[in-house]
Amino acid sequence: MKRLIAIAMAFVLTMGTISFAKENKEAVGYERAFGKVTEVLGEKEETEILVQNEDQEKSMEELYLYTAKVPVLDLKTGKFVENYKFKKGDMIEYFYKKDAPIMLSMPAKLNPDFIAINAEDGECSIDVDHFNAKGHGVSNRVEINLSDDTKVVNQNGEEVGKFKEGDYAVIYKIATRSLPPIATPEKIIALDAKVNESKDSMDDGDKNIYLRKHYEELGAKIEWNGETRTIKISSKDKSVEIDVKRKELTIEERVLKMEGFKIYEGSSLVPEQFINRIDNYLLNK
Repeated sequence: MKRLIAIAMAFVLTMGTISFAKENKEAVGYERAFGKVTEVLGEKEETEILVQNEDQEKSMEELYLYTAKVPVLDLKTGKFVENYKFKKGDMIEYFYKKDAPIMLSMPAKLNPDFIAINAEDGECSIDVDHFNAKGHGVSNRVEINLSDDTKVVNQNGEEVGKFKEGDYAVIYKIATRSLPPIATPEKIIALDAKVNESKDSMDDGDKNIYLRKHYEELGAKIEWNGETRTIKISSKDKSVEIDVKRKELTIEERVLKMEGFKIYEGSSLVPEQFINRIDNYLLNK
């Protein structure tokens, strides 16, 4: 059904793209394609998948996709899947910038910007594109129904500010039957709002530590729950939880108020004194 809608919209894409280009000459949209994984090569970070394209209008019937460090989202849950292991038979939807380089081997090879799994039977729909400040996509596939309550998050689910022109992944369940459809977003993910991994800490009077970077380097597991707005840090059989909204740390059933905790450019910054408390409990330091 999703592919039929995409094909039905094809005739309006050209005029819509021309109109958008006049509005923003530098805007580059994203191509979208559906396909079935027919082969998986390599392991872990070196994985490539051979995809048989389902779209008849695509010139490439099959191609290899490099999957290293490419965000993967499950359309059944609307959540990202870390270290997803692709399988033969997976139905995927993938996106890549229209100016992305394609290696013209046989088959061709491409590094996509975004992959969605469960493309045929997922509860959610998705579009990845460059959107203007009004929520209209340069590729004219989707227009976002924006409101004052519209929130934008990064790939960790942390809020990064208000909606503005840029590259986004839009997850939605409800859309009008217009061309392009107007979608009410379940989630808007800013593709360029990444966790700052260039620093270990920030010193603005009190030393604050980048939470995710610190604990991932120590081998701990970091889990973000967007519904409860909590962060769970686990190591072996121990875990602690941070309530982002309340700025509270729960450790050994004791709740501590974290003065100085903040979100900076989508990253959680925790005062060093609380990092030391967590380290002492989780890592027996």
